[in-house]
Amino acid sequence: MADEISNICSGTFQKIQSDGTYRRTFHAALLANVAGELEIFPSIPDHYRLGLFLEAKKYPVTARFSSSLFANENYPDARGMALKIHHVSGAVCDDAPEGEHTIVTINQPTFIAQDAEDMLAYMRKMDGVKALSPLNIAPPTYTFPSLNPAKARWGFVKAMLYTLSQYFQRRDLAQYHYYSISPYRLGESAMKYEFRPASQPVGKGRTLRERLHSHLLQAPLEFDFFIQPKTLETDLVDNLFQVWQSPTHLVGRLTFPVQDFLQAALFEAGEQLSYNPWYCLEAHEPLGSINALRREVYKNSALRRGSY
Repeated sequence: MADEISNICSGTFQKIQSDGTYRRTFHAALLANVAGELEIFPSIPDHYRLGLFLEAKKYPVTARFSSSLFANENYPDARGMALKIHHVSGAVCDDAPEGEHTIVTINQPTFIAQDAEDMLAYMRKMDGVKALSPLNIAPPTYTFPSLNPAKARWGFVKAMLYTLSQYFQRRDLAQYHYYSISPYRLGESAMKYEFRPASQPVGKGRTLRERLHSHLLQAPLEFDFFIQPKTLETDLVDNLFQVWQSPTHLVGRLTFPVQDFLQAALFEAGEQLSYNPWYCLEAHEPLGSINALRREVYKNSALRRGSY
């Protein structure tokens, strides 16, 4: 399954560019590459003090803000915030660099596919599309695979509507809530990550990049860092259409200090970095079938790009 999806990605979503290079499969539109700090608070309950949350500490962070499918901001699209947390302690997954923990989030709580089988079905419908546009990213036969309404992928419809609502309600990277969507290990159970705005937006400008740049020239940008441990049996690990109902817990603060990120060297560095959710601590191993796909698909994408 992962090989088939990787092949579709390389032919449809990650085509070779005119200069002979490859862009990312998804979230290729880089909006900002910024430096920050993640503080883990001392007030975390003892039973959650694992991995990244083992001790109260401050970690340097590299963050990449991006758009999911389109470089044109006039199109509704998911916006991403991916974090590389540096100098962490503990065993890591796979071929992950020592001392690094990656968190990948977007500004909506659910995904376009419930699980790996859904993702394969979606990618098969998109296979061979020559140019992505808002008119072709929601294949009718994926959304409604039969005339039976009970078999419709209503979770996909909800995810698309959420993207539209974010587009019309907020167009500021500093105002979005960012969600991991997929679950990660926390002891014998699972959790999701969430970042919520903790500072007033002050940026001005026409585009997402301009507003974020304006904000960070004037004031720090802060997000409260939450985890959502799975405490309810009704919250499913392998259903990314579902919004979990388990309570969230504040565990830290993400801060981006005043800085000027509009520098060619920073954008070049941001293009080279690979944000793979499997580059993480073993204590927070990615869970579920979508994350199992990501293990190979992200790795293959990075290899094609020659990133690190």
